[in-house]
Amino acid sequence: MTSVRAVRAGGLPPTLSGVLAEGHADKADLLAQDPPAVTPAMAADLAQRFYGITGDVRPLSAEKDANFLIRLHSGDAALLKITNAV
Repeated sequence: MTSVRAVRAGGLPPTLSGVLAEGHADKADLLAQDPPAVTPAMAADLAQRFYGITGDVRPLSAEKDANFLIRLHSGDAALLKITNAV
């Protein structure tokens, strides 16, 4: 079984480690995988927990990732992109 863990590097967002490192070519073909199943509520929780931002979350269309537009209370906007890591 592959061990996958989130890794933080300085102030950068966390990345997943371990998926591609063990030579699983079938898992590396992202176009053969379904997009991440992330709801706007889950995206709002992730944005607040990892980046400290809150606001109105709206899903955006994407082929294999989960993208969300976050309208911050300040009036600014942010993009939360959750890539397919399988």
